[in-house]
Amino acid sequence: MAITNLITGLFLLGLGFVVRVFKLSILISGYNTASPQKKAKYDEKILVKAVGNFAMILGGILFIGGIIGWLFSTYSQMIIIGSWVAFSLFVVIGLLYLNLTDKVKKKE
Repeated sequence: MAITNLITGLFLLGLGFVVRVFKLSILISGYNTASPQKKAKYDEKILVKAVGNFAMILGGILFIGGIIGWLFSTYSQMIIIGSWVAFSLFVVIGLLYLNLTDKVKKKE
């Protein structure tokens, strides 16, 4: 079970790093298919940075949960479940924050 966390965590860490460093907005779901009028509402530089950071934090949560679960095998299942609960909460809170605030929208 810990290996799943490690692999998923590394994947998300890598994906977040690639999105952020290489500024690949094409990998941002919804933004890549948005009309030019909708894309004009968002600051692409800030959006790419925020999504990259978001993915790296999510990956870090799972990766650290996998490492701790592997090291403390007696409590492995509780630690893994806890990391997925933290992951899920961060997804909900992060998406609400990005969608309900003007953090990634262009300043006029």
